[in-house]
Amino acid sequence: MSLQVHIVVASFLGFLAFSMLGCSRSGAPPSSTMSSAADNSIRAEAGIRFIKDPWKRLKDQHDSEQWANAKGDLCKVVQRTSTGSIEWEEDYYLSGRTFTTYDGTFPEMLTVHFSYSTRAVAVFYRGTNQTIDRMVMPFENYNGTPASSTNALSVADQVLALWGMSRL
Repeated sequence: MSLQVHIVVASFLGFLAFSMLGCSRSGAPPSSTMSSAADNSIRAEAGIRFIKDPWKRLKDQHDSEQWANAKGDLCKVVQRTSTGSIEWEEDYYLSGRTFTTYDGTFPEMLTVHFSYSTRAVAVFYRGTNQTIDRMVMPFENYNGTPASSTNALSVADQVLALWGMSRL
């Protein structure tokens, strides 16, 4: 066989092995019933949203778990350390409205980010409502203090109440 044939065969075998392993650390897709529900007591203590029974765990990416609600919308990302403890979480809330920019059409969305190491909460808004934007702006900071986290969660609750939703 020529050198070119060896290279093609080796490349194909390498691609085949890589695609069989995937991105999951275990090499297998996560169980849709495997839940971080055991961590829900930690979430209760932190005041953040639980992982709920109808949610489905999507494919893991590196050390993060992605969770979708019953409608299939991404609603939570849990980032873990290499040892498996939770580093941070983000909860995503969609208002049901969309807005259009030169980049395309996007859902109006509120993100609540919780850091387990610092106990800090950051809140981010993506949309066109200037009142909500002004409410959230002081809390768009990953380096907040635990004291400001209470205020950040309160503002998130106020925004979600405007949308007829609850954070927890």
